[in-house]
Amino acid sequence: MDEQQFPVGEVLRGLEVSALPEAWTPLEAVCMVKCLGEDGSPKWAMRMTGGINEEELLGALAHPYRAAQAGHVERLDRRDGVTPFAGLRAARH
Repeated sequence: MDEQQFPVGEVLRGLEVSALPEAWTPLEAVCMVKCLGEDGSPKWAMRMTGGINEEELLGALAHPYRAAQAGHVERLDRRDGVTPFAGLRAARH
C-alpha cells in the first residue's frame, strides 16, 4: 500500500537545511527526522521520495557511515567546497 506523498517543505515545516550547490538539480531525497512522539519521547522517522529504489536507499544510508569508518570524512567535507558530511566525524579507536 503506497502512502500519500506531500511536498517536503510541508512535512518538515520549520526545519532548515543547507542549500545544494547552485548548479545541482534535486531529483530524489531520503530524510531522517528526529521527532517527539505522542508520549513526548524522541523517535526517528525515515521518509523518502517515491523514485528511490532499495539499492539507492541502502547506498545513501551506508555511505556516510563507511566514509567515517574509513577516515575519509575530512576529505569528503572539502570536496569542491561542498560539505555533504559536515558534522560527521570519523570514529577514533
